[in-house]
Amino acid sequence: TIVAGVADPGPASPRPATAGRQKSRPWLVPAILTVAATAALALWQPWKQTPSARTASALTDQPPSATQPPTAPPGQTVQKSVAVLAFANLSDDKDNEYFSDGISEELLNVLAKIPGLKVSARTSAFYFKGKQVQLPEIAKQLGVAYVVEGSVRKQGDKVRITAQLIKAADGFHVWSDTFTRDLKDIFAVQDEIAGLIAQNLSLKLGITASAASAVNPAAYQHMLQARFFSRKEDNEGWSKSIEECRAALALDPDYALAAAEMARSYIFLCRFGGISLSEGFRAARPAAERALALNPELPEANNAMGWVLRTADWDWRRADAAFRRAYELAPRSADMIRDYAVIRNNQGFFAEAIELGRLAVKLDPLNASTHCYASLFLAWFDGHLDEAVTEMQRGLALAPEAVEWHSILARSLILQGRLPEAAATAEREPSERYRLFARALVLSAQKNHPAAEQARSELIEKHGETMSFHIAEIFALSGEDDRAFEWLERARIRGDTPMAWILGTPTLRPLLRDPRWTALIAKLGLAANPGK
Repeated sequence: TIVAGVADPGPASPRPATAGRQKSRPWLVPAILTVAATAALALWQPWKQTPSARTASALTDQPPSATQPPTAPPGQTVQKSVAVLAFANLSDDKDNEYFSDGISEELLNVLAKIPGLKVSARTSAFYFKGKQVQLPEIAKQLGVAYVVEGSVRKQGDKVRITAQLIKAADGFHVWSDTFTRDLKDIFAVQDEIAGLIAQNLSLKLGITASAASAVNPAAYQHMLQARFFSRKEDNEGWSKSIEECRAALALDPDYALAAAEMARSYIFLCRFGGISLSEGFRAARPAAERALALNPELPEANNAMGWVLRTADWDWRRADAAFRRAYELAPRSADMIRDYAVIRNNQGFFAEAIELGRLAVKLDPLNASTHCYASLFLAWFDGHLDEAVTEMQRGLALAPEAVEWHSILARSLILQGRLPEAAATAEREPSERYRLFARALVLSAQKNHPAAEQARSELIEKHGETMSFHIAEIFALSGEDDRAFEWLERARIRGDTPMAWILGTPTLRPLLRDPRWTALIAKLGLAANPGK
């Protein structure tokens, strides 16, 4: 439902995972093959409640090494674990920061494919960029034993990468090296560095050389810039990302990742009001289809198609299949896990969504968005409201200016009966429309009918076209079922993106016993009781 720093009624944006070449995987030069990764992985199941049979099936039909990170006893650190920090940009052109970020992230993605090695997620590892934090503290927060840091200097078609592997506990430099290569060989350099790091972590790793893939350096740079802009998670960033993806595809029409990123950026740009829904959907669909045609095994291509099917078509089953496939292809990616959790929640499989959301938080603990999603999933159950509030507070601590998040926290506080705290939280919401929404919700819960009606009327007058779903929430909480269904029907007819969250929105629970609820859910192609 939210993205840090952006106003929109839809769910938070999935963060992209890799920035490489398509058809053949970018890191296949040399290909990293495991011949003896025998480290045992402990089963990880921190949840207090027993998963449903459906949940257990969803989470255990993958190999344990794929779905679960290596774990250690409480208070100990997994020894074969590493975080790749954002490499420093030493290029003369400081605008080349996108390139050093991209190299760091690509190296992280190569390492994440090594069985038996726990790799900290990108967002959590990059959280420390520009912060004066000592390595032991970074390692403690990320739960890793080793840290990779380095620098990138780009000049023309040459790139110089310095990387070092450091044991966090004592600062011992396990290994360091410098690589100067042609830009077209950058993927081979990333694999080389990853292989050396793995060997120095005492993993038994077999490396098989293969012919180098041709890489268009200019297209690669455009792709890195696209990712750099999309991570800003605002309409300007998504617009620039689309431009960079278009430039990359003009240079390399077979660049599947660029097509996938373009599709995703169009979906989020229209969902957050940058362009109309119809325009965004028309552009996103062919881009996602192109990405899948170029590389059906690319996680980002499947993920992009999942967002198109879910958001534009409300085709829940096909969207579920696409998101699940992305998760299967990148089972240790917090982004893919989180997005799969979204579609499970949207279909009413709430317990599964909670477990997947918790797993995403475990893998990416300093990613504000993963905490926010976890809060959304947890808020449906009264027994999980304390945890829902805690997760949202953690997310806001990481992204205090995030748009809509205070309104979501206020909603959970209302459900707990903590109305004074909810009122104060509502007024801290930076977006006017979500502040008005949260304020009206609190006033309705307080039974302050004149003030609630005034806030609701102001919201309808100013933002009725974009907040239909949330206006329905206010009416539902106020016990005005007829008005609630009227606004939900408006949202359905307009194709408003928040309708995807209808089954998991706790303030709509008063409507569940109304026959109109079952009829509305059927119109959306959903099942009122999917677990039965």
